[in-house]
Amino acid sequence: MDHKFWTDKSNYALFISGASFLISIAGLCVSFFNFHRDKEKLKIDAFLTYRKVLINGEEDNCPFLNIEIANSGRRNIILLNWGFIYADGGDITSSLNGKEGIILKEKEKHVLKREDVEGLIEHLQPLRKPVSIYFEDTLSKRHYAKNGKSILRKYCLEVDQIEFDRAHR
Repeated sequence: MDHKFWTDKSNYALFISGASFLISIAGLCVSFFNFHRDKEKLKIDAFLTYRKVLINGEEDNCPFLNIEIANSGRRNIILLNWGFIYADGGDITSSLNGKEGIILKEKEKHVLKREDVEGLIEHLQPLRKPVSIYFEDTLSKRHYAKNGKSILRKYCLEVDQIEFDRAHR
């Protein structure tokens, strides 16, 4: 830089204002990063397990739907409801733990109890084609399972096949 640049006081002000502008942009970026990092991040994993069940004296290998929820974010989240969404837009919902819901703390996992899942599945209507599994928090925000459609499709097909086999024995 030229030595004459620093002799004028207005150039000092220009340099200081430029430096403060860069610092404020850096502060804005850090704030934006922290805002997005501190949100809750719910991961929902649905999978099938198979168990041998004795029905009418015959043993069948029946599928059971298992659902695991994990809060990988940095904020606690309270889940109130969960359910299935049908292809026609309708849904079927059940509350979690009564009106209290389930509190998932940071990095905490929860596996739905078998009776909770089966209680809602009893009311599931496979002909309406369920396409998604969701959980709803206290802000009425729905969190969806990534593999919900494929798992529900597979579950419904296998249950239909078991019922068909039983009817034609």
